[in-house]
Amino acid sequence: YYLGAALRFQGQYEAAYDAFYKATWSHAYHTAAYYQLAELDCLRADFATALDHVERAIATNAWADSILGLKSAILRRLDRLPDAQQVSSSVLAADPLDFRAGYELHLINSALGARKKAADGLATLRKKMRGDIQLYLELAVDYGNCGLWDEAIAVLSLAADSDEQRVCTFPMLYYYLGRYYDRKGERERASGCLARAGEMPADYCFPFRLESIDVLRTASERNPDDARAPYYLGNLLFDLQPDSA
Repeated sequence: YYLGAALRFQGQYEAAYDAFYKATWSHAYHTAAYYQLAELDCLRADFATALDHVERAIATNAWADSILGLKSAILRRLDRLPDAQQVSSSVLAADPLDFRAGYELHLINSALGARKKAADGLATLRKKMRGDIQLYLELAVDYGNCGLWDEAIAVLSLAADSDEQRVCTFPMLYYYLGRYYDRKGERERASGCLARAGEMPADYCFPFRLESIDVLRTASERNPDDARAPYYLGNLLFDLQPDSA
């Protein structure tokens, strides 16, 4: 399993896929490995296979909200909206603070044409997230990790449109936006976000996610004039990779 995680982090998805499959032979890693496989399937837009793998993950951990959140997103992408709605609703009933389930319901209701319900759900979700930029980033990363770039960008755009300065001026918000636009192939929009990221105040910006390594490295490559991206990256790497920092 850890070999698969390391290979995936290095971008060696095919080798990671094989390693995760071997990890499913162990009951201890059965759920986690199938979850990783489902995310990799989503990165390839193979949602039918992803659904099979996520069902296998649920078989050994039916209470894992993260897996159920991914299942809802997969069902929505397969246009099985009532099924997706049922999954997200059950998750929210058990955990009202599951932000992915809340956002999935917003997306599902929007797709179903229930505009007021979708808007009310989004308003409730934003209230629960209480202006914490890290919650927006975490939700976006959940989508980004399975290649759902549009959903990740939409979540971050909510933060960018916020009236709260501590949210809409946080540098990592725009670095992530730039990376996700880049993954979509929208280089012009990506460049605009990266330029904006370098202009944001550095106060209290301490990146800590592993995903931020790729985000900041890409930002440094795309915009060499931005001194802050390598600065943030150096701070992130310093503890465990001081030579790289």
